[in-house]
Amino acid sequence: MAPESEYLTGFDILRNGALLEHVATTVVSYADNTENLVTGTYKYCVVPVYAFACDLEEQCFETYIENLSVKKYSSALSLYPNPSNNMVYIAGEDIANVKIFNKMGQLINNYHNTNRIDVTSYQAGIYIFNITTMKGEVGVYKVVVTE
Repeated sequence: MAPESEYLTGFDILRNGALLEHVATTVVSYADNTENLVTGTYKYCVVPVYAFACDLEEQCFETYIENLSVKKYSSALSLYPNPSNNMVYIAGEDIANVKIFNKMGQLINNYHNTNRIDVTSYQAGIYIFNITTMKGEVGVYKVVVTE
């Protein structure tokens, strides 16, 4: 039997098991300050809190966070063609690293010292290309991969 809503006291929002905040109302959206986090994967959970013991499951997801607060954004980069079903080329600065994330924020691939990415094995969809130049500048681009 589902608990009565009047026994719901709020929701706990956790990151990697640590309480970030207790919210007394329904959680529609939540913004987290990631400024001081190191780059990596984090697990966020929303846990309903009831006035009595309850075995309801928490709702969790993992996301990859890249701390860009210390990096300079580069406007000297461009990607083409976009959309693509074959190769994506990067024009501009010397490329140190290309990290590719899916729309869920999961790291799909990591390339070093290349200005072309073969996307023929990628499923059709939207990907985020996070590019770091040899100077430490960063460019973030949305790339559409087609069939």
